[in-house]
Amino acid sequence: MAPEPIAHGSLEQTPFAHVIVSIAQRGMEGTLAVWGETSGQDRLYFRDGQVVRARLLQPSADLVRGLLPLFRRTTTYAFYREDLVGPGQLEGAIDYRALLVAGLRGGVPDDAAEGVFARFAGQPLRLARGVDLAAYGFIAREQAFLDAFRAMPSTVAAAIGGAGHAKSATRVLYALAITRGLEVFEGSFERQSLTEMTQSGEGAPGRPSSAPGRSSAPQGTRSSAPATASTPATPSAGPPARSTATPATASATPATATAGPSTPATPSTPSTATPSTATPSAAPAAPRPRPATPQPTRTSGDATPPAQNRQISSRIPRETDRYPAPRASLPPEAQERWQQVITKARTLDEQTYFQMLGVSHSANAESIRDAYFAQVKKWHPDRLPPDLAELRPLADEIFQHLTSAHETLSDVDERGKYLKTVQGGGGTPKADRELQRILGAAMEFQKVEVLIRRKEWDRAEALARELLEIVPNEADYHAALGLILWSSEGGKTEAALRSLDEALMLFEGHERALMTKARIFDRQGNKAGAVRLFEKVAKLYPKNVDAQRQVRLAKMRGLDTGSHAALEDDKSKKSDTGIFGKLFGGKK
Repeated sequence: MAPEPIAHGSLEQTPFAHVIVSIAQRGMEGTLAVWGETSGQDRLYFRDGQVVRARLLQPSADLVRGLLPLFRRTTTYAFYREDLVGPGQLEGAIDYRALLVAGLRGGVPDDAAEGVFARFAGQPLRLARGVDLAAYGFIAREQAFLDAFRAMPSTVAAAIGGAGHAKSATRVLYALAITRGLEVFEGSFERQSLTEMTQSGEGAPGRPSSAPGRSSAPQGTRSSAPATASTPATPSAGPPARSTATPATASATPATATAGPSTPATPSTPSTATPSTATPSAAPAAPRPRPATPQPTRTSGDATPPAQNRQISSRIPRETDRYPAPRASLPPEAQERWQQVITKARTLDEQTYFQMLGVSHSANAESIRDAYFAQVKKWHPDRLPPDLAELRPLADEIFQHLTSAHETLSDVDERGKYLKTVQGGGGTPKADRELQRILGAAMEFQKVEVLIRRKEWDRAEALARELLEIVPNEADYHAALGLILWSSEGGKTEAALRSLDEALMLFEGHERALMTKARIFDRQGNKAGAVRLFEKVAKLYPKNVDAQRQVRLAKMRGLDTGSHAALEDDKSKKSDTGIFGKLFGGKK
């Protein structure tokens, strides 16, 4: 007797992405059959909600690539308790989130995206507490968007509208939304960030400060003894009859605001064969301990913060040597291939997308596609010999760069935007990394400002010193450190003056550095030096009330305020040359 499905429906109404998420989040075990466009079935066997085997209509070298066409399928599907795949087929361990993101790179249907995003009704969102971002396998462009998004709660429309690549932003938000990776942000942004900073030194404003482990997935009922015969049972020849139940769609009613969107809808289930699906609430696991970092050598006054006080080392990338030397034990041909991979990765790092694919700025879509496939044929990670498994991360990186180049240059609008970036001197992975490093540091610097306002000098100093390790030539960071050192318990005046002088060497009209140095001079009894600096600030920054007041007091006391305050015309005139001014330009 042919097995009966416990759930079935239409992929036109419930996209394949939602089906696999629903199966995963319920920890179901059994076979998902997806009917082909004309005949036959693709069959996927799930264990604990994850795909572990498949029998596919189209041959494929690996499980992930074989499943990608199903994301565009609009036929019927059915889920069975039995194992209808059998042994000896494509096998692998795939996290459903990584599979989801890989599938969505082929495009997110507009109607599905609208249905999912409509749940949030224009409310500001942030990453849900405990979301395991590593499980999604985001590539560099997606991660860059995610880094910007998690720094500040934002609506879907604002996040996508402000992204450099709208398709990547839509894909990331859609994947997070249907996997409970987003939640509605409520309340004051500053209050939230301060609360999180009180709880931990980590985390960016507007997002959780720690990253708890994944919650255990709710477990659905599974077959206690699935069929594993060498010849799998065959389901009914045609698709199962449509259920009379209302089909599940992407526009299902959302959950409460604080819990984020509702779980992707369960496949429509006939009333005569509904499995029991207990879904106990699971508490998040405890946060995973951070790996210990060797403690650097410290010197008085200008020391690097000890490892246990580091707050941002894992969040802002540093330039490191990512290109290991080959093992001496490798045979000559393996060593040659090793060097080829290293050379390719190094070369791509400093190339634009046009250079990566070897095409002109005016190349047509066909030329771009042919160039991409020619490159992928040689550099796909699956072509890496087993001896070079250590280079898999680099091979993946090469493939991601080539794929990003193909996606961007194949889209006329995206190519136009990218060309402007190239003409502005950017557009290479190395340049993008540098921009992300500077932007990341700028966002972290806002925490330093919060800590200064709260007079938490030790934490502020540790964070400021870390930022200076990452971006050593930023006047804002030196000036902040000078203020912190002078204000902290014991008043490290000499170290403070060295930091302030460093800031003024980088930008001689730096307001905070001038004001802090003037106050130090005033405290030391160097009244004339203090007045000269206050007057300089008053002329450069007329709205600085404190400096104006100090100059008036000096005049009342009969101190000379005019002879020593000459300003260099253009060098020291008020201009925003701080971190944000460098990134976005000052006022014209």
